Amino acid sequence: MPGGGVRHRESRVESRLRASAQPLCYACGGPGELLHAGLRDAIAKAPGEWTVKRCRDPDCRLVWMDPMPLPEDIHMAYERYYTHRDPDDPPTATSSNVLRRVYARIEEDYLSQRYGYPSERSRLAATLSGSLAYLLPLHRANMDFGVMCLQSRPFGTLLEIGCGSGAALQMMANRGWRVRGLDFDAQAVESARRKGLSVDLGDVRAQRYAAQSFDAITMNHVIEHAHDPRSLLRECHRLLVPGGALAIATPNPDGLGHRWFGRNWRGLETPRHLYLYPPRTLARLVAESSFEKVSWKSTIRGAQWSLADSVRIRARARGRDASVSTPIAARVLQALEWAALAIDARAGDETAVIAVKG
Repeated sequence: MPGGGVRHRESRVESRLRASAQPLCYACGGPGELLHAGLRDAIAKAPGEWTVKRCRDPDCRLVWMDPMPLPEDIHMAYERYYTHRDPDDPPTATSSNVLRRVYARIEEDYLSQRYGYPSERSRLAATLSGSLAYLLPLHRANMDFGVMCLQSRPFGTLLEIGCGSGAALQMMANRGWRVRGLDFDAQAVESARRKGLSVDLGDVRAQRYAAQSFDAITMNHVIEHAHDPRSLLRECHRLLVPGGALAIATPNPDGLGHRWFGRNWRGLETPRHLYLYPPRTLARLVAESSFEKVSWKSTIRGAQWSLADSVRIRARARGRDASVSTPIAARVLQALEWAALAIDARAGDETAVIAVKG
């Protein structure tokens, strides 16, 4: 049975964050091979050194932590995590910045053209303006995932699991969705509530939402944090109406970022990223949870940010300062990822899966 035979021998990491052995692949039950050892938390300085394995099955290649932090202790890894911080408000000068206004107009018209979201312009003008997004390939993925690739559904109900301080939730509300959010981070939840958003605290299964409560559910960089992703996916299926959509984005361990940076890749993020999913593997897990019309891809959305952090992490590991060259290097690497997608569908820094409940 997938995930069977897992031992739960506890080990203490620096007397704080306990962990249990996870020798077998959660997705297929096969053995793993050592991928990286001696990893430390380069992002939020959680304690301990960690080991990451990869499934030996070439059709699976799931990446996971072994040992893995215990659910009752994992909160310690988030004590200094960035979700505590509210994103900076847009500068007041934005409205007078011509380039920003033009970009915002192109984005609005592109989303109208591709996903049916409202536009203040005529259909012809929106089509012409939105078509300019195809000249901005490094930005177009950001536009797509600004709505998590969801078609417009005026007054549709949307649940964002892992909404943080609510920035993305607010944007979806502005685009016509009736939104609800959920997050483990009490500070982030309070920040979202101050924005007037309806946001709950804790695990989705503990909320006891009624079945078929939502037209769409989004999880943006969430499933990699879940100890039991199958249970999470089954709950998402229960909560969606027939025809409802699930949209997931998560770091892609088969992407070029991991291939280039190895143990210094930002997406590893031990000890918070418990499982990392190649696109086909995540799509199979979603399909096993009774979803239909499951599609996958890898994407360069967020790659500039992820690759910039990877450049910094590697530079620090080598005792160097990469602060000056980092933005340019990250943009170049993102462009290379985009070009590589033409010949390798797994090249992007993110795995994305969209599925529909039958």
